[in-house]
Amino acid sequence: MTEEALLPFYAYVGTAGSATVAAAVLASLRRARQRPWLRSWAWSWLFLTFHTLLSAFAYIAARTGAPAQPRVVLASLAAIAGFAQLVFLLAGARELSTEVLYPRRRLGAALGVLAVAAVLMSLVGSSDPSAAFLRYALRFGGRVLTAGVVFLVAALLVHRGLKARPTLGRTLVSGSLACTGLHHLHYLFIGIGGFQSGTRHPLLTLLSSLDVLLAVVTVLGIVILLLEDERYAAVIAAEQLEHMAGHDALTGLPNRRMLLERTSQALRRAARDRRSVAVLSLDVDGFKLMNDSLGHALGDELLRSVGTRLRGAVRETDTVARLSGDEFGVLLEVRDPDEAAAVVEKVRAAVRRPFSLPRREVHVTMSGGYAVSPRDGDDAEALLAGADLAATRARDDGRDSLRKLDPSFNETARKTVAVEGALRRALAEGELRLHYQPIVTLSSGRIEGFEALLRWESVELGQVPPSDFIHLAEASGLIVPIGRWALKSACAQAREWQKAGTPARVSVNLSAREFRQPDLYLTVRDTLSESGLPAPLLDLEITERVAMESPDVSQFVLRELRSLGVSISLDDFGTGYSSLAYLRSFPIDTLKIDGSFIRAMNNDPQSAAIVRSVIDLARNLGLGTVAEGVETEEQLSLLRRASCERIQGWAISRALPAAEATRLLAEDRRAARSSGSSVA
Repeated sequence: MTEEALLPFYAYVGTAGSATVAAAVLASLRRARQRPWLRSWAWSWLFLTFHTLLSAFAYIAARTGAPAQPRVVLASLAAIAGFAQLVFLLAGARELSTEVLYPRRRLGAALGVLAVAAVLMSLVGSSDPSAAFLRYALRFGGRVLTAGVVFLVAALLVHRGLKARPTLGRTLVSGSLACTGLHHLHYLFIGIGGFQSGTRHPLLTLLSSLDVLLAVVTVLGIVILLLEDERYAAVIAAEQLEHMAGHDALTGLPNRRMLLERTSQALRRAARDRRSVAVLSLDVDGFKLMNDSLGHALGDELLRSVGTRLRGAVRETDTVARLSGDEFGVLLEVRDPDEAAAVVEKVRAAVRRPFSLPRREVHVTMSGGYAVSPRDGDDAEALLAGADLAATRARDDGRDSLRKLDPSFNETARKTVAVEGALRRALAEGELRLHYQPIVTLSSGRIEGFEALLRWESVELGQVPPSDFIHLAEASGLIVPIGRWALKSACAQAREWQKAGTPARVSVNLSAREFRQPDLYLTVRDTLSESGLPAPLLDLEITERVAMESPDVSQFVLRELRSLGVSISLDDFGTGYSSLAYLRSFPIDTLKIDGSFIRAMNNDPQSAAIVRSVIDLARNLGLGTVAEGVETEEQLSLLRRASCERIQGWAISRALPAAEATRLLAEDRRAARSSGSSVA
């Protein structure tokens, strides 16, 4: 073979060498293991090496007159390797194009069809230049045309990423792929033209050398692209950290920090434009109980839905933030305080519509408060603190309540903080006491049990009425440890009565917060076990309002408690919003008629009728009755005629310290034994 005849062989070998180097470089890059497109292109260059080497040997075989069968095998293997290179090239381009813009997807069936068609085309004829023109065109032209189209498509895919993020590396890669595609198409026309004329065009050898140059440019572009991506990833990470610092992870809403920042900005604009800024603080009523009953997954979904609902109820320029747990904040830029009140009502009304969660529909109300500049403050912290203070007062009013900040709240708040601090010390230092008010069976006059009532004898503040600290304990959460102390103390006292041979049931009140505690069942069970008190001697009281806040949950909790063997009383009956349907299904034993009806019986026929109706209702439902707040003989007489079972109040006895209650109980039991009567 002449030196001129060997030039194509050398071109093949040179291309193979450059492809091998390119594949090795790509495979060795540190991020190659993390980038699917880079791995695909490393394989593409490796198959290009196989293709060019096999093509070189096929060329030598054809020029030396080797038998046809080995030449066909070499040519076919070369074609298969070439089309494998194209498949991996296209796969990498697709992966690179979708890496930033869209979620990664697998290549479709089109790639498979392309590969199969390409392999079949490669097997048509041989690479022998003496073959018929049609067969040569199918063999050579089909493969080169396919390669040119694939490279151009790959260039377009990579170029698509430039719209989202223009970079030098992506430009170089896209440009080199496009040039390679055009090079193949140009090569096609020159090659077929040379076949027709019977001569090899001089540009064939020159164009073959371009493969090396374009490979170098592509690899250089890839390296630059990776470096750019490193910097881009760092920028994205910084932006994500910044977003996380100002937004809530669960709902995606701004957090407290972001709300304060935007409030400060809004206040500066409001001062310039003589407008107002309102900050609203809202809590989901009874969320903890709903979260425990629904499950945390549905609870989280409810919070996200509430955030979305709030966001849709305000303008684009307003801000809805999640402050903590079930607490949301809303920033409003308004003309005046009156407009703020109207927008706040619109926000609350939006939440009242039922929420559709998986497998159930949930009804939600929110309570809160709001403060408006400049009346309630001229900085972000003051406005938010004022809104929180007003929200605290609203929660004291019950569900679905709203308060605007009142100047008097600040003085009240200072007093509240002082009393709360004293109450914490009282719990730690033993200033709290339990007094016991007798509950008497009306027909026999015998003591059936006692209601344990909390008293605070403060060294600092003196005798503090329950009305002055119970709501504070509830709002601050202190009611939970106080309630557990009261339950433990009352059970211990009842156990002492039992051991003394004068057993009596003790009634302990459960506050709303205590009732919502997920470990309430365990607390009661363990207290009974530790004290040794038989469960039937413990009566747990919950108010009608607490029971009806979430009837389904209340029913579940009450059934759990009843399973321990304790009795359940529904306190303050008649003052809430009870449903007779739920009353029938609640596992309760006793209705305690609120003292307001008892005190009004003498002068108010309606109150007397209500009392009689409640007693009749209880009897029909198989429930006991206790009339609270009985103070006069006339009230006693009316209750006897109404067939009320039990009574408590000053007409019988005030609430007594434990020692006095013990003496009274002992006297009552001696009197019962002397008269031969029995005590329930």
